[in-house]
Amino acid sequence: MTLKEYQIIYKHNNSVTDEVERMAFIIMDLYNLPYAKVDSMSKKAFMAKIKKVTKKFNQTFKKPFYCRLPLETDATKINFAQFIEACYFLKNDPIPNLHLLAATLLKKKNKQHLAEAGKILNKPVNYVISDCINFIDSFNTLLYSYRGLFEIDEEQQEEIIEKPIKKAHPFVETYGWIYSAKQVADFENIPLDKAYDMPIIQALNTLSLLKSKADYEKRTT
Repeated sequence: MTLKEYQIIYKHNNSVTDEVERMAFIIMDLYNLPYAKVDSMSKKAFMAKIKKVTKKFNQTFKKPFYCRLPLETDATKINFAQFIEACYFLKNDPIPNLHLLAATLLKKKNKQHLAEAGKILNKPVNYVISDCINFIDSFNTLLYSYRGLFEIDEEQQEEIIEKPIKKAHPFVETYGWIYSAKQVADFENIPLDKAYDMPIIQALNTLSLLKSKADYEKRTT
């Protein structure tokens, strides 16, 4: 099963409550069939499609999960630009954006790296998902280690740890990255594109320093 096929099943499993209707939508999207074609199927043909999809899904998830893509799974080793892209793709449920996240995390990147996302959609899901989950775990750990910068409380963090694949870190939803990158560039006296190339730990340390400075000035004025 490809990542694209898995995303189709995941989407309908999480959006359609009626079981028959859900399977009809899955068959439509997996086989690229119009609604009228699926609606007019005999019960035998419809059930045969369902059986085939179910068998493929179950066989896929019996196989070991390992990555055959050169993805970076350690969030502390990415640069500021990759971090910002990851924040965007993890803003909501990550599963629909796993191909984009994986393209962002490719170790051999170029300026057109997101063009690889289309190719990744056609890779087996068990080649991709494991490293993406490992990265998300590392990403949330990184954000928690800078919780003073992100102002995340313990209750929010516990919820993230319990459901790391579905729960976006609150910081992802609230922080303005273009402004933050500009702050880093101005403080370091470098062009904006150089700020984006900065190792993420250096960028977050700079933002932490700027936040501490702003907090101090606020208290003393």
